[in-house]
Amino acid sequence: MKTTLNIHLLSTLPRVLRMTHKEVSDASGISIACWYRLVKNPQKITIQQLLDLSNGLYIPVRLFFSTDKTDFVGVREDYILSSVVYLKCYYDSDAVHRHIGSGTATSWRDAAAAVGMHWTNVAQSLLAVRRTPVARLLELCKAFNFDLFEFLIDPNTQQTDKTVKGGDALRQQIADLSRSVTDVMEKYKTLQAKHNALLKRHNELEKSFHDYLGSRLGMTAED
Repeated sequence: MKTTLNIHLLSTLPRVLRMTHKEVSDASGISIACWYRLVKNPQKITIQQLLDLSNGLYIPVRLFFSTDKTDFVGVREDYILSSVVYLKCYYDSDAVHRHIGSGTATSWRDAAAAVGMHWTNVAQSLLAVRRTPVARLLELCKAFNFDLFEFLIDPNTQQTDKTVKGGDALRQQIADLSRSVTDVMEKYKTLQAKHNALLKRHNELEKSFHDYLGSRLGMTAED
């Protein structure tokens, strides 16, 4: 199942959480100027910034991703956990080493080609020595069929599953509703076509009747 960044959630996060931009900035430690840039271009967020949001706001990092074509966006209670039960999310660079490099099926040159980087720089990026764009990590996972959450660790599995399942149920309802609307629209188009055909026939008959009546009146006048 394809995993994508839920950019709709990121771009509307303050409204969803009922917080101001400054409150999100303060809680996450992301500067307000940088946060405003991320709201406008959420696809540019880095792994480090995403983890700052997760751990600063007590939101399981898995909830910032979608596994379907529809980006599910819930309400505050779907995301924020109590600080007592929240478990810190983190990036496992050792897992990257286990999948890429010496003794593995994937070389650093392969990884560099997959994410569009020079092979001499890709290790520092994917090992989070430098800032690591989420989009880059997703490209790597897509290219080699890696599981994103082997690298991006979210220990809040049980709490996260509830929201994910709720999102799946909502997406199913939306899909069912969409199909129902499509069916209704098709029936409406069919009925509208029949109505137009009947109206056209009615107008033709009415015109014929008036023409006939006019001709009869003309004949009577001549008599």
